[in-house]
Amino acid sequence: MVINMKSEMIFHDQEYEVIMIESENVIMEKEINQDILGMEHTNLNYHCCFEVKEYRLYLRSCEIICSHGYRVVLQESSQGNIDSNDRIVQGSSELMISNTYTGSIVLGRGLISAEYLSHVNAYPCYGYEEVIELIFSQGILVTTINHSRAMKRVRMNLDCGYRTLDKKKDVRCIQKFLRDSFVGDYKLQLV
Repeated sequence: MVINMKSEMIFHDQEYEVIMIESENVIMEKEINQDILGMEHTNLNYHCCFEVKEYRLYLRSCEIICSHGYRVVLQESSQGNIDSNDRIVQGSSELMISNTYTGSIVLGRGLISAEYLSHVNAYPCYGYEEVIELIFSQGILVTTINHSRAMKRVRMNLDCGYRTLDKKKDVRCIQKFLRDSFVGDYKLQLV
């Protein structure tokens, strides 16, 4: 099964794009059970919005589209939603499903320029003005690391001509710098 995910996250009342997830196939394991949805062996594309509220990770909304055009939208329960203490709140207008994800997530905000578009037509982490890495343990935010200065350093090296994305040696150097900078293991998601 192939899963493609596009996500946003609300963190400190600011909306960020999810750039990299250490264990992308695990973050939605509990919330989206493909067997229940009848999509066991299909390609899934989903668009989710998460929120960190009181140090806990929640799923706010999710839209799933499979290769057959079948579409599922997770919406709020008519019974109300769950607050940070796992109590039902009546009259809430958003879906808030507690997530037990363990791993790291990199968020970006403020896309700088399309010139940093990588060879896979995706914006690399250094293409954002603000880059933050969040480390979770069982859905609880443990650590926040601001990587904005490190990403600015990569952009400055590219802008000054010290590095170029056209040379494999320079790309490997940037990838090594990024691997050393981030706590999580993002494998092929860098550059």
